[in-house]
Amino acid sequence: MKDTTVDKTACAAFGCPCAATASNGGSNWFCTYHLGTEASSWQRITQELRRLEWLILICRGIRVCYGTERWEKAFKQIQHDIRAHQRSDLLFVKETDVNAQQWLRRLEGVIDNAARGVQQPQLPVMPQRQAAHDPVQRVQFDLPQHA
Repeated sequence: MKDTTVDKTACAAFGCPCAATASNGGSNWFCTYHLGTEASSWQRITQELRRLEWLILICRGIRVCYGTERWEKAFKQIQHDIRAHQRSDLLFVKETDVNAQQWLRRLEGVIDNAARGVQQPQLPVMPQRQAAHDPVQRVQFDLPQHA
């Protein structure tokens, strides 16, 4: 006897960490990131979602805890997790985010852009000096000006 039980709460794309939210009209249920996409792109989308799984969990935490007595503690943990993943650009900024719902929308936009294959803005890189021909000069570091 074959067990063909399908978890309708999980996205039908293999390995996807997101919950299923909508059907494609058939028996499969998908997350918002896989719904309506070609099956050939599912692996790439799932890889991006796995890479950003920590951010997906943060978004879930905001949805579950915002407006409850757990929010203050959850907010501190979320801010800590964002810093731990070296994405301080995703921290809550009162002037631009205004409230938790708009912040959540911004965070989900990052996930959505990654899943859709939109390139993230590159961090600015400081221009480097041309390498000297002398091997000793190539390994020297600039000292801060105040030193």
